[in-house]
Amino acid sequence: MKYKHLFFDLDHTLWDFDANAKDTLIEIYAFFKLEEKGVVPFEDFYKLYKIHNDILWDRYHKGFITGEELKWKRMWRTLLEFKIADEPLAKVMSENFWKYCHPKKYYSPTQ
Repeated sequence: MKYKHLFFDLDHTLWDFDANAKDTLIEIYAFFKLEEKGVVPFEDFYKLYKIHNDILWDRYHKGFITGEELKWKRMWRTLLEFKIADEPLAKVMSENFWKYCHPKKYYSPTQ
């Protein structure tokens, strides 16, 4: 199939990944009952997730970690902030994040 158009969404005007990611993290937080595990409040979890996500993306871009490591370690490092050293939980949270985040259809409010 030959494509007629190719779109790049460099400024999140067509698809708002950040809104999708936050919504998915809210769902993961509830599904895995993180509040019951002492991960409170959600906004702290989200803020720490973003910090670790940024750090790990930088490490990935510099070639220090793989994409697979980035995916689960951002969850793991965030859980560690709440004294939860559960690598299997971090990995399943990561799998769910990718499974449920990408199909979402949130668009920028400028639409």
